[in-house]
Amino acid sequence: MDRREMLGIVGAGAAGMLAMGGTARAGEGSHGEHDEHIEHLGKCARACAEAGAHCLKELCKGGGHAEAHARALELAAGCQEFCKLTAGLMACHNPLAKYAFESCSWACRDCAEGCEKAGGGKEMEECVKMCKMCEEMCKELHKKHGGAEGEHHSTASR
Repeated sequence: MDRREMLGIVGAGAAGMLAMGGTARAGEGSHGEHDEHIEHLGKCARACAEAGAHCLKELCKGGGHAEAHARALELAAGCQEFCKLTAGLMACHNPLAKYAFESCSWACRDCAEGCEKAGGGKEMEECVKMCKMCEEMCKELHKKHGGAEGEHHSTASR
């Protein structure tokens, strides 16, 4: 995946590319310190979007799991936004990115829990897997960039 594709996935667009000091041409320049992290955040955001689409289809069908799918859809949509925001801030080396890491890890944790509870498809399994990996990555980035651990109460079970 080239830099332009990565930024397109996470919604950073041309502004993020310019801030990185690159051009819109794929493959130019050196790879950034966080390219792999940004790519993973993009993959997580995509998994959340696919899980959300699955939940929407399930909600349209009706049935006994509607409440779990509605909750998972809500969590997946929010988690996708956290991943996109975090990746966008990292892509342009914004100093505020350090504040996004911990929140993104919490969002991914809650999303994984919600998708696990809803279950019902490969999209949900992929979302759980990607969110758990992203949660751990964001925790590590938070610690690496000097963040202290705060307290978080899961929103997945509300």
